[in-house]
Amino acid sequence: MAEEMQNSIGIMQGRVVPQTLERLQVFPERWEEEFRTAKELGFDHIELLDDKENRLRDLLKTQKQEVFASILRAGLQCTSLCADQLCKYSLLGNPVEFKERIRDLLQLIEGQAGFLVIMPFFDENQIHSAEELKQALAALTPFDELLQQKGLRFALEVLLPAKDIVGAFEEFSFGAIGMCYDIGNSIGNGFPVQEDIRSLGTLITHVHVKDKENGKNVRLGAHTKELIDAFEALKEIGYGGLLTLETCITPVPAEEAKTNLATVKKLMQGIPL
Repeated sequence: MAEEMQNSIGIMQGRVVPQTLERLQVFPERWEEEFRTAKELGFDHIELLDDKENRLRDLLKTQKQEVFASILRAGLQCTSLCADQLCKYSLLGNPVEFKERIRDLLQLIEGQAGFLVIMPFFDENQIHSAEELKQALAALTPFDELLQQKGLRFALEVLLPAKDIVGAFEEFSFGAIGMCYDIGNSIGNGFPVQEDIRSLGTLITHVHVKDKENGKNVRLGAHTKELIDAFEALKEIGYGGLLTLETCITPVPAEEAKTNLATVKKLMQGIPL
């Protein structure tokens, strides 16, 4: 690449000072320590984890000001939140309950203008086809105006080919709803990352960075070519948003995070490992 990408690089909450090494997407009890450590390692931002156990939501209900003050004290940015707990619910199967969970979350981040909420469509909330994605987009349409009024955005994360996603979005005109592109999930599913990113273009409003092999998160670099291709394509489409590492956890989590950060900086420059 002729020029280095200048995107802000962050990491998902719970990957630097994890609560457990046994599984991902677990809210860390030592969240203040994690903010400080992430900054010390060289990250620009932290992505909050709306965990399935409701720990973040409970914390924001009682200590919201302290949480965001702690992030600022650490010197980090924080403008994204992964609503992982929505995987427990189904927008298409039980829209009333699902939308209630969304409203509750939006209340908790009230006043955090510019915040982007990543909405994963996996597990109980799985999207299987372009037609189901159209149904999901139709169900979320009433939120679009509200999001714009509050200065918030949704980024949907689905595991579908780019042509299906583009086709579904063509029937709608959103001002605050786009897509989260997960590089690792696309690699793991055998999607052509470079072509897909080019096809999705400005629909991509957020990016998760990881590498996958045999269905599991692995250290960045198992698929060097695909990762470099992905960053090249993101540069081509003019993506200037956040890059959040959703990488694996090892017995020395902070060192693993540091290694992955160094790796992603090389890959963004097109430097083979």
